[in-house]
Amino acid sequence: EFSNPNGEILEKDQTFRLDLDEAQGDNTRVMLPHPEIIAASEVGHVLLVDDGKVKLTVIDKGEKHLDCRVDVPGKISNRKGVNTPDSVLDISPLTPKDRSDLEYMI
Repeated sequence: EFSNPNGEILEKDQTFRLDLDEAQGDNTRVMLPHPEIIAASEVGHVLLVDDGKVKLTVIDKGEKHLDCRVDVPGKISNRKGVNTPDSVLDISPLTPKDRSDLEYMI
């Protein structure tokens, strides 16, 4: 979550951090509540935020964070999707509810 409910504007070539810190975000960092994205991303990978309206490239990686360069600037705000076209995520496409529904149908 961002401290500003309207989100933040990211500028071209600025560094922006995605991390697991639950502190409110600002125009320099925000919590990414998906540790699997941090684990799967590597330096050079692209992250697309809000259906690609904002494009980030990973420039540094730690165990609990990704430092990214803003390649396509724009507004970033709460509850926007993050696509990982260069990363393979180690997650199931089926949720527990999907599995329960399938078991019921069979």
